Amino acid sequence: DGQIQQVGKPDQIYDDPHNLFVAKFLGSPPINIFEEQFFQKLPDIIEIIKNQKNFLAGIRPEQIKIIEKDKGLFNATVKMISSLGSEKIIHLSTSDLNFVAKATPDLIISEGEDVGIFFEKEKVFFFEKESGKRIDT
Repeated sequence: DGQIQQVGKPDQIYDDPHNLFVAKFLGSPPINIFEEQFFQKLPDIIEIIKNQKNFLAGIRPEQIKIIEKDKGLFNATVKMISSLGSEKIIHLSTSDLNFVAKATPDLIISEGEDVGIFFEKEKVFFFEKESGKRIDT
């Protein structure tokens, strides 16, 4: 027996998922999910979630911007690049995290390169870890 998780137009649901299941269901590549501990290193981002504990954060791949090393919120290493013509799918990692970004085909980077990572804090979705329910910020 299935349950209706959310009703709306696809773009509306994609941009405003009510829970983690819905956020993961729409999008290719899927949304990146970060553990709460990772965000403890990012005071500007953690500030918007304030006193909430036991949360997960979701960032869509197209919201992640790859910039010059040491110029972003944190650094990551490019592990793999998939050139798809109209876009590039870039697999990245830090010492404790793997995630994916989307970029335009004109971005020039190489596998093994260390890059800076930036995203706008307003583009981060927060979810209760236990229930998956979206946390309003």
